[in-house]
Formats: sequence, C-alpha cells, structure tokens
Amino acid sequence: GGALAVVGWGSTWGPIGKAVRRARAQGRDVAHIHVSRIHPFPENLGELLSGYGRILAPEMNGGQLAAMLRAAYLLPVESLCKVTGQPFKASEISAAIDAAPESPT
Repeated sequence: GGALAVVGWGSTWGPIGKAVRRARAQGRDVAHIHVSRIHPFPENLGELLSGYGRILAPEMNGGQLAAMLRAAYLLPVESLCKVTGQPFKASEISAAIDAAPESPT
C-alpha cells in the first residue's frame, strides 16, 4: 500500500518504471504495478490496489484499462490516455505523478 499506484500493462512498462523510479528518488510514495494479463485480472489485484490512496493508469488508448479496473474493483482509477500513435515518454507520466497530491492511505 501507499499514496499512489501507477498501473499499466503492455508497452507502458518502460516509461512507467522510469517515471516511478524518478518519483521515488524524490521521496514520493509511489509504486508501479504492471499486469501481465487483463482477462482475467490476477486474483490479488483488487486487494493490492485497495491499499493505495490514488491509482493512475497510463494507457495507449482511450482509457479501457481504467474503466475495467473501476468496474471490477469499484475503485477511483484515474486515466492518463495517449492516442497519438507515439509511445509515452517517462516525462509525461512523471508530470502526472507530480500533479497527483500525496494522500494518506
């Protein structure tokens, strides 16, 4: 558990990992959760996510992962979408992490 979980799958692995490492180096309470499959979700995912104050899902689409997580676990998942055909830059995810205020769990 912690203040912020950044959840991804697929091609967002690298940029999320780099952004989370940067944030942790700055003292932010942030974790990277990467799922290897979205159907079905891993058995412990809901329990794991419920331990975080905020959840951010960077996606290379219109927000489908965030919608699926909201529906499956009834958690307030924030979506960070990019549909330009270009991959995320770690700096884009870092900016979203920095914009998320620290919140208690």
